[in-house]
Amino acid sequence: MPLRCGPVTVERLGPTTVRLAARTGVVVYLDPAGDVGEPRDSDLVLVTERPDPDAIARIAREDALVAIPEGIDPSGLDRPVERVAPGESFLVGPLDLHTTPAGGADGRATGCGYALTMDGVTAFWPGRTAVFDSHRTMSVDLLLAPVGLEGAMDRRAAADLAETLDLDLVVPVGSESAVDVESFVVDVATRGIPIALEPPAES
Repeated sequence: MPLRCGPVTVERLGPTTVRLAARTGVVVYLDPAGDVGEPRDSDLVLVTERPDPDAIARIAREDALVAIPEGIDPSGLDRPVERVAPGESFLVGPLDLHTTPAGGADGRATGCGYALTMDGVTAFWPGRTAVFDSHRTMSVDLLLAPVGLEGAMDRRAAADLAETLDLDLVVPVGSESAVDVESFVVDVATRGIPIALEPPAES
């Protein structure tokens, strides 16, 4: 069953694939991979890592915007893409989109995460990244927290970030380890932060 954050529907469709749907009918996919979602379902596709061309071709509408960070190889995608860098802002129809830095613990940004506002709800998917100082000062309602991703913030750093932000909801994304997820859920819940967990749908 999909989760909800206010008027926005949140579905985990795979380890790092999330579908967000606005009340207005606008649909956004984050890092689609594999045989997920519905054909021609998405108005906006946001990629933080190497894209899955087959997944994007399947779920993206003909006029969908596909955003990919500079430095990420878009080969195999048979469609135009929007190359993005950290710190950029866009209006995509009724949606506000802001790119955030993503990278390793050395503090260098090598990719992008995304903060997306739809129906008045701002969802933040940092991607595979350490925590940057700019992440801690964001205005966010929904944190899609990376848990158990190699090269990303660990579950304790993700919980610290969730505590720093004034959130309505946290949804752990990325880990298939029940131990990681359960430990993260307990950590966040004991800090009084609302958290929801729904297993990813089978693809």
